[in-house]
Amino acid sequence: MTDTFKKLLRKSAGVSLVGIGAIGMIVPGIQGIVTLSAGLLLLYPEDTEKGRRIREWIHRKEEEAAADLERRRKERPLSRKKRSRWF
Repeated sequence: MTDTFKKLLRKSAGVSLVGIGAIGMIVPGIQGIVTLSAGLLLLYPEDTEKGRRIREWIHRKEEEAAADLERRRKERPLSRKKRSRWF
């Protein structure tokens, strides 16, 4: 019985997070990609082919985000000397 309850809880949490993630892709203030990927991880365990593909997709997104962050840091350093004042 507890196994069935855990599976049901996992699937309902996964579906909820996917729904919130889909809304978060449109509405500002909600991290859409984070909640969407968390929901997909709950829905598809590691031992399935789809689960492995989702994990690879998330890993690629993490690498892209890290490369983008590094590129932005190089383009615009955050030192006080180089900031322009608004007032």
